Amino acid sequence: MATGRVEHTATLLRNGTVLVVGGDSVSTAENYDPATGRWSSAGSMASSRSRHSATLLPDGKVMVAGGIQLATVEVCDPASGTWSSAASMDYSRWDHTATTLPDGRILVAGGISGGNSSAALRYDPGTDSWNGGGYMATARHGHTATLLANGKVLIAGGTADYVTSLASAELYDSATNTWRPAASMSETRSAHTATLLSEGNVVLAGGFTGSDAIATASANLYNPTFNFWYAYFMNMGFARVYHTATLLPGDKVLVAGGLDNYAPLTDAEMFDRASASWNFAGTQLARLVNAS
Repeated sequence: MATGRVEHTATLLRNGTVLVVGGDSVSTAENYDPATGRWSSAGSMASSRSRHSATLLPDGKVMVAGGIQLATVEVCDPASGTWSSAASMDYSRWDHTATTLPDGRILVAGGISGGNSSAALRYDPGTDSWNGGGYMATARHGHTATLLANGKVLIAGGTADYVTSLASAELYDSATNTWRPAASMSETRSAHTATLLSEGNVVLAGGFTGSDAIATASANLYNPTFNFWYAYFMNMGFARVYHTATLLPGDKVLVAGGLDNYAPLTDAEMFDRASASWNFAGTQLARLVNAS
């Protein structure tokens, strides 16, 4: 890229390119074209921002909301590489989640904020306006938000005090704009990943656990039909946080990189839903050699 960046966002656009936005002290954006392997400028925001959210809107534009100490919102038109201001949130918010609802509105939930961290907001792209999205039972950041096949949003884990992870989960119903408790996970976790499988279940993997921020190798499978978490077969080979998880064909989930309790990881693992098992998708050789 033209600019080094961390705590940025990457959004897959409808034309198959990827919009990378912001980062610590960075206001610029860049677009990656996998067909050519090249990066190009996607303009600049009015504000540098990191730990923000970036959400693809129904019209193909990207809404960038919040960031450290920011309540402002900007919208990128990738076709022209131009940015425009949108209505601001009611207070600053970062480390939140932003989920596109079935009706095209955006649900912003949790995060570290200048207001009530349990409050949620809904953004309507058609009217460029925000309205209330109700209140979660627990303030949280570092959580995950997953749109389920039934149209509800599963909010899972996170932390409320920067240290102690949460096992609780909540469900948002956009039809009634209400929240209700979901079953709790078997283990607390934050800074984990959540991946929706084609069957409708959700795989949560890794993250910090406990009250002393220790990385975990455990994973849970959430079944929305029965509001139940399965955990007995779900341990990865290595504990990891701040990793990525990508759904592949055949309901396989590729988990890559991240940190263990000591160092960055070079390995990757694959969860196979058919066999309900994890298998290595890479090698630990480089890390083991370096460690020795």
